[in-house]
Amino acid sequence: MKLVRYGKAGAERPGILGEDGVIRDLSHVVPDIGAAQLSPDALTQLAKLDLAALQPLSGTPRLGCPVAAIGKCIGIGSITPITLPRQARQSRPNRSCSPRPSPRFKGPMMTSCSLKIQSRLTGR
Repeated sequence: MKLVRYGKAGAERPGILGEDGVIRDLSHVVPDIGAAQLSPDALTQLAKLDLAALQPLSGTPRLGCPVAAIGKCIGIGSITPITLPRQARQSRPNRSCSPRPSPRFKGPMMTSCSLKIQSRLTGR
């Protein structure tokens, strides 16, 4: 089970992609896919749905951002001597945290912290 949002940008509707690869409309079950629908209880209820009873979509609709109303997304990753040149080109030095020793690599390892703005995730 994969939850999707499909339709025109800014007017996406909730859907579910089944094991058969068919997207089915979820708008009669949930108003949208957001934080409330991603809770463990809500996901359990969605997993119990009979997908064959839901209306399949025709054609290949545009898939949008899978979760509605994303406030901010913070990505955290490790910078090692192997990935440092690539990471240095992608991020600014003032966004890196302080170096700490790495048990796997000789040399320092830093944690890179970056903030992704919602429009960068949704393409709007």
